[in-house]
Amino acid sequence: MGYFQRSVRIVFHIGKILNNRSAMLPSSFLFKPISLVLLLLIAGTYFMWTGVSSMVFTTKAKAWPTVQGTVHAKNVWKRSGRGDSGDYIPTMRYYYELNGTPYSAQRIRHDSMSAGTKDEALKMIAAYSVGMPTTVHYDAHNPSDAVLQVGNLSDGLTKFGIGVGLFIAGLLMGRPVWNDFYSKPYYDTSESAF
Repeated sequence: MGYFQRSVRIVFHIGKILNNRSAMLPSSFLFKPISLVLLLLIAGTYFMWTGVSSMVFTTKAKAWPTVQGTVHAKNVWKRSGRGDSGDYIPTMRYYYELNGTPYSAQRIRHDSMSAGTKDEALKMIAAYSVGMPTTVHYDAHNPSDAVLQVGNLSDGLTKFGIGVGLFIAGLLMGRPVWNDFYSKPYYDTSESAF
C-alpha cells in the first residue's frame, strides 16, 4: 500500500472516530460539517508537516558523507491486515565502520517504506542482497544516524502540496460552517429565560 493510500485510510479512520465521538459531545457543539472541517485542517497540517520534514531531511542528507557498508540481513514483516492483504514493511540491517568504530543501522530511507503485498515489499529491497557492499549515507555529527537512500525533494514537495490543498479546502469549507456556528447565541436571550 502506497503512502497516499495509507494516508487516505488514516484520514478516513480519523473521520470515523470524530463521528463516533460526537455522540459523547453536545449536539450543538460538534456536528458533521465541523468535524469534516477539523478533519481537513488536521490532515492538511499533518501532510504539510511531513512534507517539510521530508524536504529538510533530504536536503541535509544529500550533504552527508558516505562510507562503504555491508548488508547483514533483510526481511519483510507484516504490520497489519488479515490474510495476504495488509501493510508489509521491508527491513534491513547493515554495518559500516568509521575511524575504526563499527556501526549498525536499519533505516533504508527517512520516510517509512511499506507495500500492500509481501512481493511488492520484497521488490523494494531487491537491489540489496545479504553480504553485498552498499553505500551508506551518515550524519557526520551523529555517525549512528544513517540511511541507504537519501530520497528526493519531489516526495516532500508532493506531500506538502497535498497538505496545502487539504488545508485550503478545510478553510473554504469552514468559513460558512464557522459563520453559522458563531451566529447562534451561546445562551437564550429571550425574556422568558429570566
